[in-house]
Amino acid sequence: MILARHSIAVEYNKALGRLIHETRRLNAFEVAAMVHTEFGMSSLDYWRFCQVLTVVQAAILIVGEDPSRVIPGVRGNLQDWPTGYEPVMAALLGDIKRKLLPADVPEGRDDERQETFPLWEQATILVEDLRNWLKSRGVQNGFFFRESQGPDYLSLAIQTIPPN
Repeated sequence: MILARHSIAVEYNKALGRLIHETRRLNAFEVAAMVHTEFGMSSLDYWRFCQVLTVVQAAILIVGEDPSRVIPGVRGNLQDWPTGYEPVMAALLGDIKRKLLPADVPEGRDDERQETFPLWEQATILVEDLRNWLKSRGVQNGFFFRESQGPDYLSLAIQTIPPN
């Protein structure tokens, strides 16, 4: 056990040394991506811990990009958003508005007119609802669906116990 920990520490220190050498010309997001890649998790993998996403985060993940790398660099200029973002966002918002995709939509307030209005782009969606929505549209691969870990016959979901 101690030898295994020592090996991990040695590998970690080697990787850290490579990262320090490389990071002299990288920003924080690029360094984080290198660390995650070096140790087996991509920056996208951490988004799998989320059970609720904003509609913007969901659209970016659907097109296969990392929201933490996209959102800070984009200041509302649509041409800078990832390819596919605009139609995916339109589909998400359209189905939220038609109540085909459950979401929590906060409201803004116009004090001058004494009116409230929905803040559609700040809506939040449960990941499970998003998965079901994607399946209803025929999407069964991508970020929100785990890759197969082997042949179907190894899946616990389809295993049966033969009678004695």
